[in-house]
Amino acid sequence: MKNILFCLSALLLLLVSCSDELKINGIKAYPENITLIKGDSIRVHATIDFEGGKYNEPSLIKLGWNSDNEHVATVDSTGFVRTHNIGSSNIIVTCENCMSQCEITVIESSTEASE
Repeated sequence: MKNILFCLSALLLLLVSCSDELKINGIKAYPENITLIKGDSIRVHATIDFEGGKYNEPSLIKLGWNSDNEHVATVDSTGFVRTHNIGSSNIIVTCENCMSQCEITVIESSTEASE
């Protein structure tokens, strides 16, 4: 049974890795928007819409992650976001010719905001 699962996983990896064989129709970042407290972190995820269905295991597909305001929030190559300063930043995920974003709003801590 383990061998069958391994073979199926390897086949899926092979099919997904061949971008010529996998037509990407779109990508969706989630959450679409979120408010965080300065210093918090979150992982932004992506669902990929490809010809034949949806695929929510983008670790097998090369994604690009960027922040349009690194003063407020930065993102690493896996979608892990760290907040640094108050403000807003769009976290942008790309795959081939497709793009989606998550709007991050960073506020003061709840105790500082209530004073």
